[in-house]
Amino acid sequence: MAVGARSIGKSYQGKDWAISKWITRRKTTKWVMRYQTELDKALHEADFMGGLMEKYALMGWQIYYDDNGCYIRYVPDGADEREIPWDKFMAFSTMSERAIKAAEDRSCELIVYDEFIPLPGTPLIKEEVTRFLEYVLTIYREREGGRILMLSNNVTPISPYFSYFHAHLPPKGEFYHDKARGIVIENCRNDAFAEYMRKTSFGRLVAGTDYAAYAIENESMLDLHTFVADRPGNARPLVRIDTYNGRLYLYVAPPGTLHISTDGPPTLPIWAVDDPSHKEGTQRIDFAGSLARSLIKRHYAASTLMFSSDKAKAIFMSSCSNLIK
Repeated sequence: MAVGARSIGKSYQGKDWAISKWITRRKTTKWVMRYQTELDKALHEADFMGGLMEKYALMGWQIYYDDNGCYIRYVPDGADEREIPWDKFMAFSTMSERAIKAAEDRSCELIVYDEFIPLPGTPLIKEEVTRFLEYVLTIYREREGGRILMLSNNVTPISPYFSYFHAHLPPKGEFYHDKARGIVIENCRNDAFAEYMRKTSFGRLVAGTDYAAYAIENESMLDLHTFVADRPGNARPLVRIDTYNGRLYLYVAPPGTLHISTDGPPTLPIWAVDDPSHKEGTQRIDFAGSLARSLIKRHYAASTLMFSSDKAKAIFMSSCSNLIK
């Protein structure tokens, strides 16, 4: 998993790796995004190959892409292009398909999940981690050697993929490594890129803003420091809040403050804010008109909704943002 600032080359490197796998080993890649709208935007509103066509053209390789995938062929000097067929080296998939299209593919050695940490307000797919693992197992089966590359901007240090594997995002420029599972998480750092961006007209425009911290300095998009305070000793636990990113506990503290914490007693009523968390014994609270939603929204607007830690706020802002809209 690679997490970092915008435009530092995460997706570029993933696509370059995919091309290299085809050229050197004739192995293919699956490029996965969460929703079809995200994939359409990547294909039609931006240069999906981002300079890679020009790079490989200098070596005699031609590349193009359409809505179904990416194609490549080698054209020697003087050869008739019409006689050289195209090979498909990358196929596209979206996680939101009712039944994600997958079948065992022994030619595939790389699965790339782009933007695996969504922006606040963009919902995950129901049971997404399990769904993605099912997709991976379908493609690779029992074969060794298959790789998974997951890419994301630094939206938040919280992700259900981290939680599922009991992993965490390391500090900037460092790696988390679980050798037993074969998991590596990089918090990408590129000081030269950041220095370059600071000097651009856009960098000067956003200098000192929260967006500059996110897009240039690789700070989390979610502000995790405001409204963070120690929970008062007289705070009373009210309810447990289950989210796809973990459990939260809501406390009420006189004279009129709510505190959200990652710690709480085991026996409390349970509120669920999303489909994966909604099980027997929980009450769904994210619908309009919910008293629980009204309570949280009112305190958030009045600046009396506090968080006991940065982690508690990160989970809340990435999982419960719809409660405060």
